[in-house]
Amino acid sequence: MNAKLRNGIIIATVGIILILAGITVFYLFVSTAYKPIEQPTPVLPPTKMVVVASRDMALGTLIAAGDLTLVEVPENIIPRDAILDIALVVNRRLKSAVVAGEMLLEHKLANPTNVNHDIAYELPDDKVLMAFLPSDLMTSLSILERGDIVDILVTMPVPVEVTNQQPLNNQTGTNQPQTEVRTFTFDAMQKVSITAIVADIQTQGEAQPAVPNAPTPTPALSAIKIKALLLALSPQDALLLKNLKDTGAIFDLVLRSPTSEALFETTPILTEYIRDRYGLEIPRQP
Repeated sequence: MNAKLRNGIIIATVGIILILAGITVFYLFVSTAYKPIEQPTPVLPPTKMVVVASRDMALGTLIAAGDLTLVEVPENIIPRDAILDIALVVNRRLKSAVVAGEMLLEHKLANPTNVNHDIAYELPDDKVLMAFLPSDLMTSLSILERGDIVDILVTMPVPVEVTNQQPLNNQTGTNQPQTEVRTFTFDAMQKVSITAIVADIQTQGEAQPAVPNAPTPTPALSAIKIKALLLALSPQDALLLKNLKDTGAIFDLVLRSPTSEALFETTPILTEYIRDRYGLEIPRQP
């Protein structure tokens, strides 16, 4: 083999090696450039077990242990007054309705001052509890419920002093005041919350015992007779309500929206107001 052929083989071999090396380097570069970036392992936030409702519960429900369950929840989404121990919730009453899976919060629970005959209520230190039965249509129809916000309207006779237009004393020529009983209707109290209701539940038409192949019996009907409304009032408001009741006032309750916060400006109603509003005048006799 001459020198020229040998040099050609060497050059060709080196060229092939360089080509293979270039292909290898290119492959490694492309593989590295398009390789997915490895994501760091996420750090899970710390969690806690919180008390949640295991079923839908209405306002005023007396909570039992079976109504609750514990669920693991990330700490960063737990409200500050969430309850972490089921024992702190049992035998308390709901101040608002909850749905299944909702966390139980301290401000939505009533810590009963007293539980008697299934009546539980929360009574602040600066309030007194007063039993009140207005005997109006709203109450007799059992429309009102625990937690409702009402205004108390009153109609009552009030003695007032009136002065005659004609002098009663001819010697002095002065008018003498006299006392006259007038009927007033006015808004006595606003934004009163019904703390609890004392009621008798009367069942009528109870279902018959089931028998084979018999149609499904009609459920028993229950009638609620309200015996008293329990109102948490300031001592002064309780004293005022007692005075109105003892002096023969007639009470009516009007129901507010649960979100109502306004204090309404009203004008007491008496004969002059009715006359002026509707333009009522007695025509003169011819």
